[in-house]
Amino acid sequence: MRHDPSRSAVAPPTAPTLRALARRVFVAMLAALLLVLALPAGSAAALAPPLQATPSPSPETADPTLTLVPLSRGIVQQGQPLAASIVVDNPSDESLPEASATVELADAPVASTEALDVWLTSGVLEGGTQVIDRPVLPAVEAGDSAAAAVSLAADSPLWQGRAPGVYPLRATYPGGLVSRSVIVLQDPAATPAAASIGVIVPITVDPRSQGLLTADELTELTSTEGRLTALVDGVSGTSAILAVDPAILASIRALGTSAPASAREWMLRLDALPNPRFALQFGDADLSVQADAGLTEPLEPTSLDYAVDADDFAADDPDQDEGSGLPDVSPSPTPSPTASPGEQNPVELPDFDELTTVSGAQASVGWPAEGEASAETVATIAAWMSSQEGAAASATLLSSGAVARASVQAGGQTADGARTLVYEQPASAALRDAVQTGDVPRAAPLAALTAHLALLTADATGPVLLTTGRLDSLSGTSLQGALAAVAGSPGVAPASLDDLLQAGPADVTPTGTPNAEGVAALQNLLSTEQRLDEFSIIIDDPALMTAPERTAILQLIGAAWPGDPESWRQALSAHGEQSEATLTAVSIPQPSTIQLITPEAPLRFYVQNDLPWAVTVDLQAVPDNLRLEVERTTSVRSQPGVNTTVQVPVRARVGSGEVLIELRLESASGQQIGPTRYAEVQVRADWEGIGVVVLSTLVVLLLGAGLVRTVLRRRRARRTARNDSGPAQESASEPANDDPHAGDPPRG
Repeated sequence: MRHDPSRSAVAPPTAPTLRALARRVFVAMLAALLLVLALPAGSAAALAPPLQATPSPSPETADPTLTLVPLSRGIVQQGQPLAASIVVDNPSDESLPEASATVELADAPVASTEALDVWLTSGVLEGGTQVIDRPVLPAVEAGDSAAAAVSLAADSPLWQGRAPGVYPLRATYPGGLVSRSVIVLQDPAATPAAASIGVIVPITVDPRSQGLLTADELTELTSTEGRLTALVDGVSGTSAILAVDPAILASIRALGTSAPASAREWMLRLDALPNPRFALQFGDADLSVQADAGLTEPLEPTSLDYAVDADDFAADDPDQDEGSGLPDVSPSPTPSPTASPGEQNPVELPDFDELTTVSGAQASVGWPAEGEASAETVATIAAWMSSQEGAAASATLLSSGAVARASVQAGGQTADGARTLVYEQPASAALRDAVQTGDVPRAAPLAALTAHLALLTADATGPVLLTTGRLDSLSGTSLQGALAAVAGSPGVAPASLDDLLQAGPADVTPTGTPNAEGVAALQNLLSTEQRLDEFSIIIDDPALMTAPERTAILQLIGAAWPGDPESWRQALSAHGEQSEATLTAVSIPQPSTIQLITPEAPLRFYVQNDLPWAVTVDLQAVPDNLRLEVERTTSVRSQPGVNTTVQVPVRARVGSGEVLIELRLESASGQQIGPTRYAEVQVRADWEGIGVVVLSTLVVLLLGAGLVRTVLRRRRARRTARNDSGPAQESASEPANDDPHAGDPPRG
């Protein structure tokens, strides 16, 4: 069809048209306004926004913040000026006027890491301060930020007589905004104290409730911007000690040739790193909760076969990267003796060890959540770690905030001989903040980290340990920058895992307390697991149900969950609901009342199976009286997602009446499956006999009536026939003459 421009052109509106349009708009707006006024308050509020000409109010905004950022990670050489900056962020919806800030420097240095931590967290300081600068910040519009430089000249009298050390620094701003930091004043002619420091970086994912990662999750995590990629990027080229979650490796290896290419490449990069490493428990499960729950050994996955598909381990896949960490599953080049002609050998699938092995793991180290455990718990964990196969050395990783100790060093030993590794909690917190803080304000936690390291190197009696902890968020750049700040601090030398484990231990007394909520949650999870274990016998391969449950439990007691307790409780609740849905997925739908009018007949019931697998159960039927004889046990094979019909033979024994049949499903071990149901049966089995008698009587009566009627009809017919033939016979028998004796018989 040819396009006609004249048809699509819009004629300019005339004055009457505009007036009509204006009237229609006015009427529509008036009608809408009346409708809103007529509605309840809630409904009016719901409809109001589309009628507003201005945007709806923005959600509640955050308060302004002040950040004091010392330059050069807070390191100031004697004879050099102090340089810093202050940054005001204003995310509120009101602008801030121009104002001056006040920056103060403490008169005396802090004496210990504990005093430094108190200053940074609560602002408590022994001694006075002096104002070193009053920078003026311009007005800060809503949603904007402003910065100002802070300086203290090298020849300022305030430097006179100051000894090297860690000095608190504080900035205040109108409106009650305060920011605290520190500087490290160094003597350039002095040799800094030396100490070897190790840093542990967990290779983990965010807390989860499913045992293994899916292909889609692995694709996201190992993408260019993914978490796992950031971790490997951040530790590359550093001396960081890696704590690897085997569940990540198992997730990749279990997918075989269908594993995402980015995940395979990531695992190759991880294996190629020269960094020392050790394996966490599967799913980074919390060992302290397991010990406090009274377990005799740590939980492990029962099997991972449920996640392995033979099709993903087919012969000689050209796309499989050599050395990818996947098991060698190529079939033999020649058929096995038992193979049929022309049939390849069965594919050899990876076993549990091949799926979960952390290549290059050097020791057996247990890491409780938040590094906290009691002395009894540490003793239990130590026994578990030392009993692991191939463990050349073992230890329990604890926080300095959860122990009492006589000296500052990583290596420790409890009174009962349990080996520990103690990481410095305040310095580790500063390291963690530096990793998880944005680019601009990252210098603030780095200055705190530098100050902690300066004090640790001065006080340490052996190798010192830090950790980033289980990171909520990170970038590869921020992680690498924070690790470089540790390695580049004056007097710091890297410490390997062997250095930490082989150093002479100091006396350590664990002071942690059991996590009562975590213990209760684990006990509840294990109780549900026991029920699922008993329930799972109804499917052909129970491991398809029980193995994923165990890996899910390990994830649900992961050591990262304490950082987000509310999400953890929600995950537990969702898992409990899912477990209950599984346990009630096979049941007997409530039957309706049954009318039984024959002595023998099968009763029909149903077995509902909402599981993804076929089940085999026994239907038990028990009547409550002797009116019915019921087949007590009927074996049922029910396919997934259907209702299977079950016919139960019954026989009426005596009389009529009501019979209540108890129905329940049982597994082969006698475990009840699903709820008990009751079927009401109205027995009227004698109706059949009565019916036969009645029918027989009716038949006899009908036959008798028919016979009588036939006889009577024939009699009437004979009488009628005699009546009709009587006169004719009479006239025929009369003599032809008048002789009275003509008809007499002849006389003898």
